[in-house]
Amino acid sequence: MSVVHLRRRPALLVAVLALVAAAGIAAGCSSGGGGGSEGSAGTASETTLDAGPQNRPGEAMPDAAPADRQPAGDVDPALAELDGIPQQGSRLGNAAAPVEITEYGDFLCSFCRRFSQETLPTLIEDHIRPGNVKIVFSPVAFYGEDSERGALAALAAGRQNRLWQFTEAAYAQQGTSGYLSEGFLEDLAARTGVDVARWQDDFQSDAIGEEFLNGLGEAQSAGVQGTPTFVVRGPSNAILIPGSPPADEWDRAIAEVS
Repeated sequence: MSVVHLRRRPALLVAVLALVAAAGIAAGCSSGGGGGSEGSAGTASETTLDAGPQNRPGEAMPDAAPADRQPAGDVDPALAELDGIPQQGSRLGNAAAPVEITEYGDFLCSFCRRFSQETLPTLIEDHIRPGNVKIVFSPVAFYGEDSERGALAALAAGRQNRLWQFTEAAYAQQGTSGYLSEGFLEDLAARTGVDVARWQDDFQSDAIGEEFLNGLGEAQSAGVQGTPTFVVRGPSNAILIPGSPPADEWDRAIAEVS
């Protein structure tokens, strides 16, 4: 498998550098988390929730709780967690759900992994599986080519409606030997039920590069300064959450936009 890196996709490289630069500038000018402008369901205002920590460009990333890492190759918990929930591309949950959460995450982000392991299961059981919330994963790449490979690989899995299986299994193994290498990603695709030959074609395609580029543009427009960042949109409001709130704060966030 040959990965088409950002250096061979100038538009993507420019977009990644712009996002990282904007995040650094905003972090230096702001005493809080993400930005955002006052507005409606289309424009997210920053919430006052207890949002929790983020990883930001240029900062050392703390270790991601190595004691609870799953053994390399163990993807069964991720597959079981998502069983029976509709998926389409990057979206998990009922397409008609009135509340949409967009997660901007990086596969090298330890706090993104914490959200995946500690908070998302509760969101799934309380809100996503019942059908009142859907969640969209929009990968960013703050930490170089490894982040980029993970992002493109996840979006390619999304072409087969397996992005969430791929993403959750990847986060569960963050920090294991060879994490986000070409071999790791290909093996993970196979273990999460993806047609590997088709996935390889999509992974290296211009279409996946454009999808990633569009997501980076949306992240910059939303005021993403670190990962994870969430935009929660509902019928009455939209809020920006910089960092990962504890599970009980998500009930408040969902109620705020409903």
